[in-house]
Amino acid sequence: KQWYQRRVREEKQRRMAQQREVLSIEAETARKIAARAFAQNYLSDLVPSVFGALSENGYFYDPVAKDVEGNFVPWLLSRVKENMGHVLLSRVMVDELIRAVCDKRTPQTFRQPIFNQKSSPLTHS
Repeated sequence: KQWYQRRVREEKQRRMAQQREVLSIEAETARKIAARAFAQNYLSDLVPSVFGALSENGYFYDPVAKDVEGNFVPWLLSRVKENMGHVLLSRVMVDELIRAVCDKRTPQTFRQPIFNQKSSPLTHS
């Protein structure tokens, strides 16, 4: 009978130890799940703000847009400036030609009589 009671007591202690181990594992699992949920919730707010700040500071960029802004736009502006210089030079040259022609013709215009002596503006000869 003592042998039986001792065996029952040992079995009971073994099962209680197993139950404590199971409860300990369940509690640890619950803590891990809670920690993971907290971290995900915390990071869900943090990640977009960090990526936004990095993007605003230029760590992420579109290579095509960067190439257009860095190479094409400066080249285009220099070509436009060069062409505008040609346009301005052309206008100055045309203005000088017109001025030269006007200067050359002005003395001749003043020397010619307004009305021809032989014909008047009202009669045709």
